Amino acid sequence: MAIPNLQIAELFNACLSEMEIPSRWLASLVIGIPKPEKDRKVAANYRLIVLECCLLKFLTLLIDRRVRTYAERHEIIPKTQNGFCEGYRTNNNPFILRTMVEKAKAERTPLYIAYIDLKNAFPWTNRETLWIKMNTWGISGPVVNWLRKLYGSMTYMVRLDGDLSDRFQCNLGLLTGDPGSPGNWNIFLSDFVVSHFPGDMLLHDVYVSQLEQADDIMIATQCPVAFQGKLTDMATWAADNGCETQLEKCVFSIAGPGPKQPSAFYLGTHRLKEVKDFKYVGVHFRTSSEDMFVEHYKVNADKARRMANMCLGVERFVGDMPVWESRTLYVARVDPYLTSAAEVVLDTAAPHWEGLEKIQCYYLRRMLRIHARSVKAVLFSETGLLPIRYRRVILALGFLKHVVCLPEDRLVWCAMSESFTMARMGNGSWVTDLKLVLANLPDPILWVLPEDRMSAEMVESLIVEVKASANRWVDGVVLSSARTRDLLAGRMEMEEGRLVKKVIAFRHYLRVKIPRHRRALTHVVLCCHALAVERLRWAERRCPAVARELRICRLCREGVEDAVHALLVCPHAPVLQHRDIFYAQVDAALPGFRSRYVVIVTGFKTRGGFG
Repeated sequence: MAIPNLQIAELFNACLSEMEIPSRWLASLVIGIPKPEKDRKVAANYRLIVLECCLLKFLTLLIDRRVRTYAERHEIIPKTQNGFCEGYRTNNNPFILRTMVEKAKAERTPLYIAYIDLKNAFPWTNRETLWIKMNTWGISGPVVNWLRKLYGSMTYMVRLDGDLSDRFQCNLGLLTGDPGSPGNWNIFLSDFVVSHFPGDMLLHDVYVSQLEQADDIMIATQCPVAFQGKLTDMATWAADNGCETQLEKCVFSIAGPGPKQPSAFYLGTHRLKEVKDFKYVGVHFRTSSEDMFVEHYKVNADKARRMANMCLGVERFVGDMPVWESRTLYVARVDPYLTSAAEVVLDTAAPHWEGLEKIQCYYLRRMLRIHARSVKAVLFSETGLLPIRYRRVILALGFLKHVVCLPEDRLVWCAMSESFTMARMGNGSWVTDLKLVLANLPDPILWVLPEDRMSAEMVESLIVEVKASANRWVDGVVLSSARTRDLLAGRMEMEEGRLVKKVIAFRHYLRVKIPRHRRALTHVVLCCHALAVERLRWAERRCPAVARELRICRLCREGVEDAVHALLVCPHAPVLQHRDIFYAQVDAALPGFRSRYVVIVTGFKTRGGFG
């Protein structure tokens, strides 16, 4: 459907000026999406999504942009709100929380943290309270009046298994799925502010005691009395605004040295449960251990392993999967778990990144159809993918580059500045861990902290250095291995009409369409074939490894059985016959090939072959 923009503009302006709404816009479908790991027989375990008319969504999107512009200009949305805000990243709040925990440990004081979950925030939002708040902030006029009429006139139908319910109206809640609902929720929550107490955490001269990620609220302070006071503020605000907390999900935790006597904290009349492990905005924390993110690694490694097996199992239904398509599945479905929260969780402990690396190598070997004893570096030199350690540290540096460019009043900037301060003082922090990660790379990088403020140019130079380190490591392994140095060292790739050396790139031979040909070529190039030079390298089944010069060709008994010998040199009669047929076909397509062939074979013989 194509409607000229002018006609759409005329329609929208007519709706707003005449306070009218087309009748077809007032019928919406409600569908339920089951929540993960919940009983699907219980209606409360579904997330409700409203499917609206496309033109209605377009108009509410335009209204939302105008409201957001006004709210930003008048600083209505507090800096503590990280959800549904342009320029804010999901991992901002977990990073701020990590910095607060590390500062509490450095100061040897406890940090009391509460996690408050509002029950069905969008569906249960009190609209009348929202309109009052918008009017208080100066958000009023025909546009808001039209929105009020829209919400008051909207009818809904529930769709289940193709059947539709009767139409009904609802006087409560925001339209989940409507472009304007997230912004409206931020305005609704904008007046939630807990009281300031002396025990509040100070990050770069800014007190931080609350964070919001949409409707997920975190409260933290270093004083137990202040902590209870803030919980009381939370309960009072929820009661005054008609919000209900999901009590079973509201918990608290104590990071750093705990108090000698266990404390009891209440949200209203409900006593909060203390936990050691918790999940905040997708990041798993463990306050009872020095290794704060051990559970995060475990959970995401399990998810990545399951997803890798699912992606590899697709071949049972579609047949042979081309390498590029399998690589695309890896990037889209497996890599997100392997890099989960890489901006916050840095790989300082070998058991953690080794578990992720094992899953990555397993998938790439299956994708290339090579065995588990293949050289690890070829998994990256041939596919164009970075080793997971390098991939994660580049993401962390990208986050650092983003943060240093932010205004100094952003809380995540304050947290990063505090992290640099703690690192310069010799305390544990995100920056301290980043230095350790860079120093522990296979090709180490020494990062000296700047005395002044970190700049985006400094971070970009670090990213370039990390990428160069990855190239040096892969190239060094390829050159040092007898199995790869002859065929893989110094390869050139065509780029913009000229040949350039690329250590890590997706190779053209992996695009061969016939699966058997592609696999055979891959096995030869990566030295993963079944010839004697490779098989007799291994000690297995009580048979010791055989010296290279004794891995004789099983057919002619005249030389070491490597790929060059088997394909180009072996004088065994049946092999010669197939080789002559091959040469005849190649000479027809590439005249003069035989003369070049002599030079190639002579060169390999001089260097001792490969494998």
